[in-house]
Amino acid sequence: MNMHKYIIYLFLILIFSSCKNKSNESHIDSSFAIYGNMEEGEGYSLFIKKIYSDSSLDKTIIEINPDGTFFQTIKTDKSEFYSVVNEAGNSITIYSKPGDSIKVEANYYDFSEYKLSGNIESEQITLLNAVTQEFLERISFYSSIIEDSIESPNYAEIRMNIDKEYKEEFHKLKTFSEEFIAKNEGSLISLLALSNQLGNNFFVFHPVEDKKLFYHVDSLLFSKYQGYEPVEKLHLQVNSLKRMSVKKSLFKIGDTLPDFSLPDTSGIFINLHSLRGNIVLVDFWASWCRSCMDENLKYLDLYDLYKSKGFEIVQVSLDESEKDWKTSIEQDGLPWIHLSDLKKWKSKVVELYDISSLPGNFLLNSKGEIIEMDMDAEKLKKQLEGLFITN
Repeated sequence: MNMHKYIIYLFLILIFSSCKNKSNESHIDSSFAIYGNMEEGEGYSLFIKKIYSDSSLDKTIIEINPDGTFFQTIKTDKSEFYSVVNEAGNSITIYSKPGDSIKVEANYYDFSEYKLSGNIESEQITLLNAVTQEFLERISFYSSIIEDSIESPNYAEIRMNIDKEYKEEFHKLKTFSEEFIAKNEGSLISLLALSNQLGNNFFVFHPVEDKKLFYHVDSLLFSKYQGYEPVEKLHLQVNSLKRMSVKKSLFKIGDTLPDFSLPDTSGIFINLHSLRGNIVLVDFWASWCRSCMDENLKYLDLYDLYKSKGFEIVQVSLDESEKDWKTSIEQDGLPWIHLSDLKKWKSKVVELYDISSLPGNFLLNSKGEIIEMDMDAEKLKKQLEGLFITN
């Protein structure tokens, strides 16, 4: 062995011994490394921030090198979610444990597609993002078809076909997300799929409709990550859902439904009792509830058939966005009475009527007494046929 190789050999042994001794003393790394490449990011900065922290002390600034590369170590003593944010405010979610080295590859101006590597969780997050992005692109395509077809004489047929395709695509995404959660049981990244948001107030999973899944994820994470903010929030949410589930129904057939007053789409307040003398369907829905939207379209024929005979529909929305609420009404051509205080689950009607899931409804006779509750469109059709028998 020549002298040059011998010196290198001794140097490597010393480095290895130093690392080994340091590892024995600390037992666990107190940081993780983040590095990678940002195409078109030369001269710009990235910001690394704990997702569930408002403290400016938790934000690290990384300068991107002239060749687009970057490297930074972040102090941490536990598993955490972080956001990698560009100067435009776009972000990439990463998950890291002490000792990890996470590689991030993306275009600085477009975070819709990116690649993470360095641990199993990063690869799974990349996959979840890719599948979600594919769904969103598909939905954008469907929306453009509907918008371009509004003036078409075949609009109703086109809309029906698009709605069918949408349901199939959403079912695929939801199935994938359920499988993602099952594959990553007990991992914090299961929270990303559970809370995956596709738009304003539009989530893959609804805490009421999919409450069993929320219960399951909470049961696996709470004991393992107790004290971690996102897990604590999920646990509080699940406890609230359980309290709602065990609450007994306030009403039975024959009871008079209590009055309420809410603003319509023009801001005019309407009382439920002002509609007495009609057969009234009081229906609770929201633009973010897909099953509600499906039922709405089925009500249209029934409303056209029985409105002149004394049938009225009052829909109370648990929306929070006025724009989403009104847009859904307009796009689907829903001609009946629409009311909302735009407070979502904090709406006064939620507690008043013991609403724990959507859709939900009450069918009232001319005196305001309950004929039936929580019917689908087919059951409503049979009820109305019995009430409006013609000679």
